[in-house]
Amino acid sequence: MTKMISKKKSALIVTVLCGTVLPVNAYVGSTDNTTAVNTHDVVVTASRTEQKVKETPSAVEVITHEQLERTGANTLTEALKMATDLNITQSAMGNNVSLRGMNNNQTLILINGRRVRTEDTNDSANKYELNRVNMSNVDHIEIVRGAASSLYGSDAMGGVINIITKKTIAPEVTVGSDWTTHEKDGYLHVGTGQKGKWSFDIDSRYSDTRNWGYLGSTDEVINLGTGTYSMLTNVTNQYGKRYFFNFDGRYALAENRELDFFFDYMKENLESQSLTKHIISMPTYSGTVLTAGYRNLFDHERWTTGIGYKGKDRLGDYEFRIYNTKFNKKQSVYYSNYSGSLHSVGDLSSTDDMTFNSTTIDGRRSLQVGDNHLLTLGGEYRIEKYDSTRLTSDSDMKYAAFYAQDEWLISHKWQLIPSVRWDYVDAFGSKVTAKLGNTYHLSKNLRLKMNIGSAYRAPTASELYMDWTHSSYALILGNKDLRPETAVNFDIGIEGEHRNTSGKLTYFHNKVKDMIDYEYQGVTSGLYTYKYYNVDHAVIQGVEAEAKQKLSNKFSLRSTYTYLDAVNSDTNERLANRASHSVKLMLEFDDMAKYGITATLWQDWLLGYRYELGEDVGTTHLNTLNFVINKKFNDNFSAYMGVDNILNKQDVHLFDDGRVWRVGMKYTF
Repeated sequence: MTKMISKKKSALIVTVLCGTVLPVNAYVGSTDNTTAVNTHDVVVTASRTEQKVKETPSAVEVITHEQLERTGANTLTEALKMATDLNITQSAMGNNVSLRGMNNNQTLILINGRRVRTEDTNDSANKYELNRVNMSNVDHIEIVRGAASSLYGSDAMGGVINIITKKTIAPEVTVGSDWTTHEKDGYLHVGTGQKGKWSFDIDSRYSDTRNWGYLGSTDEVINLGTGTYSMLTNVTNQYGKRYFFNFDGRYALAENRELDFFFDYMKENLESQSLTKHIISMPTYSGTVLTAGYRNLFDHERWTTGIGYKGKDRLGDYEFRIYNTKFNKKQSVYYSNYSGSLHSVGDLSSTDDMTFNSTTIDGRRSLQVGDNHLLTLGGEYRIEKYDSTRLTSDSDMKYAAFYAQDEWLISHKWQLIPSVRWDYVDAFGSKVTAKLGNTYHLSKNLRLKMNIGSAYRAPTASELYMDWTHSSYALILGNKDLRPETAVNFDIGIEGEHRNTSGKLTYFHNKVKDMIDYEYQGVTSGLYTYKYYNVDHAVIQGVEAEAKQKLSNKFSLRSTYTYLDAVNSDTNERLANRASHSVKLMLEFDDMAKYGITATLWQDWLLGYRYELGEDVGTTHLNTLNFVINKKFNDNFSAYMGVDNILNKQDVHLFDDGRVWRVGMKYTF
């Protein structure tokens, strides 16, 4: 089914620890041998406590509020495009998003440290989430690359993306709008600032995604001896309207104690289209028969509500939360004979209903133990209920976990962070994961970082019990005999700065056992059929490199490179939906102080991307040139204009339909 390739040699390695919660104050062993860092260089996702980026052993990247402003990111996809070793590609129904070559569902997406309840298959998990974030409510984004199961448990095998929302200090009202070739939106943000003991942030957003046309196809070819018969299915993107509403209220109980009330709402009214045609090439007849068209209508609603309590005393920091997410999904498939276009709905073919309900209780406590140890203890209890027409069995699952971490400052040059977590899933029993992270200062501006640890992910209800026969183009089958995924990973990296130059170089290696994937089974009743199975052994390894050079007081040059070798080590076949080489080269201009202008010109190369669409298997390449300019006219008004894929490159296998124009503006009162 796939082309055989030889194994690459393994070399060094190390990767990352992960974690995340709301920002809290905590002791971090700093040293006089490190250079000063700004506020946005302090992160909470890597260790569940505040740490400087330079001190944490993890491979951490922060997309600051300033960077979001200058790129005019109106979706999370746009915001993450410039991140290192974060694979984001377009698909017919959404986006593939993965860290360090792991699958979609092995990257954990969080909002303020809270789990996002989303679809739960290895392909659909996170695929739609990049378009479900209200970007007008985002302050900054923290990314940790590498396994984080020792702090976050299941779903964090590849890393964590933590989206931190705005917490306004002074009163403000912001209105804005964006228009792109793909969509248009408008938004409103209201922040009260601190009013007595209360403060509130309220956000609403409306988004309308356009139908870009038929983005790609899957093709099944059958050789009949006297000729060939092929079935070609073309599909569009999901298009339609999304509505967002977010509320965050905070009440100061005392100087170092706070209650947090939050409510998030998202609604989607979307649709997509697919066309199936049969192509016949025989001595007696050759031609194309357009036989069927489908319209898929999606009606989705998601509510998240909860309360949190956090504070600080003489012993350290603490936090406790309880929150519930309910996610309703209804899909209707309409069928009609194809007659040139699909402008009418046609006859109802099938309906598909799903309801996800998740309740989570979590908490943690940090304790200063002597001068050199910061101990963090935490736990989580989660109940997930899933009622769906796609499932063949009861799907309720219960999760429990406890974890411990020690930030040990051995000396002013050396910090060691061991962590361990016990997870329990009622369907599979217990599992213990652990990690050891290390940061050693070789000199004032040069650091060696190393991590080694284990990771774990339990199969989801859909992967175990799915029988999705209601799709217009695919039949996806679960496998009740699936085994949990496990992994052993390590990485080693060096990073440093010298005057106007900075850089990082990291080698990572993941040895994965029982990786869950889906395998193509052929065509059943006109549907492409896939079934979940365990890849017994897979090795995912590679190299990450990043360099930045300040050319002048206005210009800087940044480049990133990732080499990825992801292989089913039992067959030596490359794993699909991954690129061998990813390269970014960015020229940045900043004259905000004088003229209020920032601009970025960047080139992306995606090389040796392996795809599998039914029997259509191969590799492809894509390179795009992009530009964005942002102008701040005064303290209240700013606007941006950008062009993605300036040279209008297109690739059917990556669902890239070419050039995208972007403009937007906002006004703050």
